[in-house]
Amino acid sequence: MISQYYDKLSYHVRVIALCCFCIIVGFACYIFIVKPLYGYINSSDLKIDEISKTISMLDSPEFTDLDMYASNMLSSADVEATLKLILAQNEGLLIKRFKLNGTKEYGKFYEHGFELVVEGDYKSCLAYLHSIETKEPRIFWKSVTYQVINYPNAIMSLNMAVINLNKDWF
Repeated sequence: MISQYYDKLSYHVRVIALCCFCIIVGFACYIFIVKPLYGYINSSDLKIDEISKTISMLDSPEFTDLDMYASNMLSSADVEATLKLILAQNEGLLIKRFKLNGTKEYGKFYEHGFELVVEGDYKSCLAYLHSIETKEPRIFWKSVTYQVINYPNAIMSLNMAVINLNKDWF
């Protein structure tokens, strides 16, 4: 039906119609795709700038007031108790392994990495990960590996880290 009208148009009118269509599609792409991405990139840049300023301040030789940060950091006992409590609240999971992954120094702070491997079904594993993320934001997870062994049971390996002022953590 549309092709009948299109066939009646001259070559010049077809080119103008195609140009108008391309301009409308380009404008729509800009409004709905490109512009939101620029906003996201700008907000991410602001967050990165804030974090960079904080790191610079903490690494500066003048900065010695670590007590205000120390009271908000987790000890090894706190991490162990938190992970056990969250595990007890999420039925259907079994701890298979807990392994320390070493310590990295960042100025006056130390990042202590550890791996926690649990076994359970998908919903239990997801609930456990969500609980860790919401109930204890001071435990950072770096990566998650999920592998189905015998459906519905799977093994989830969590590489996590805690940042504090203690070089010797566990």
